[in-house]
Amino acid sequence: MPIGDWSNDGHGKCDYYYINSNKSVEEVRETHFQLLEKTGIDIEQICSEYEDSSISIELFNSLVDLGINIDRFDLPYKGNVGISSENMCYLWIFLLMKTDENLKLEIEDTPEMLPFYGYDDKKRHIGFVGYGCFN
Repeated sequence: MPIGDWSNDGHGKCDYYYINSNKSVEEVRETHFQLLEKTGIDIEQICSEYEDSSISIELFNSLVDLGINIDRFDLPYKGNVGISSENMCYLWIFLLMKTDENLKLEIEDTPEMLPFYGYDDKKRHIGFVGYGCFN
């Protein structure tokens, strides 16, 4: 599940989360398109501007009324509630499961990645392999 600029046509920053689901991608997408109607919350308007990393207390209270786990969030943050990309992912899957009570989604632990780039403990450096492949 991408959180951020997955198309890379803006700031280019995106975190990806692996999600376990009991339904197909197509079924989860259909559920997404029902979110606003069923929950009253437009997920695509939350933190939708660059460096917009908080939500209003009013919106947060609406989420609390829906049953969201408040322990995941930074309270308060600049008079609002702070949202990290992981919080946003959690919020999205929470709303998806509220929209479809039979849908079960869970964030998986991120698999370890071999850190091939940069410096190692012997101060050796691997540069940008394949940098020019992208245009």
